[in-house]
Amino acid sequence: MYVDDLNIIRTHGEIPKIVNYLKKEFEMKDLGKCFFYLDLQIEHLADGILIHQSTYIKNVIKRFYIDKSHSMSTLMVVRPLDVKKKPF
Repeated sequence: MYVDDLNIIRTHGEIPKIVNYLKKEFEMKDLGKCFFYLDLQIEHLADGILIHQSTYIKNVIKRFYIDKSHSMSTLMVVRPLDVKKKPF
């Protein structure tokens, strides 16, 4: 059997034990920490992990040329939501 990727998510102390066990049972390579997974960007911090999609969002913005667009101010009409007080 061939497995392409495997992500182990546990506490820092448990991960080396699991990796060592798997290496005894299977032929495998440890490629280290995961930084991208299913378009999610994973940042490893001292007190945990941060998962976000900033790289994916930047790619979508470029793909649809949103980065070439210009912002524009528009007028906004503010009125009460109760139409009985102020109908259209």
